[in-house]
Amino acid sequence: MGEHDHGASEALVAVVSGRVEVRDDEGPVTLDAGTVAVMSVGERVSLRNPSDSEPAELLAVFSPPGFVEHLESWPVVDRSAGRA
Repeated sequence: MGEHDHGASEALVAVVSGRVEVRDDEGPVTLDAGTVAVMSVGERVSLRNPSDSEPAELLAVFSPPGFVEHLESWPVVDRSAGRA
């Protein structure tokens, strides 16, 4: 997921399985399954799966929940060509 912010929402992201690399203005941090990260309002982040073979699953909670509407302005990614 390319660089983005969560609008007026804070985000809590839990890695359910696999690993996820989160990059913010302080650099990248790799989160393992069972790890939780909090992203503040206005914080710009990007996420990626550092593995070519192991999928990653995330659980994300947004408060206030208006972030879902914020997603509608994001470009559509064509995943048929491979990993995005």
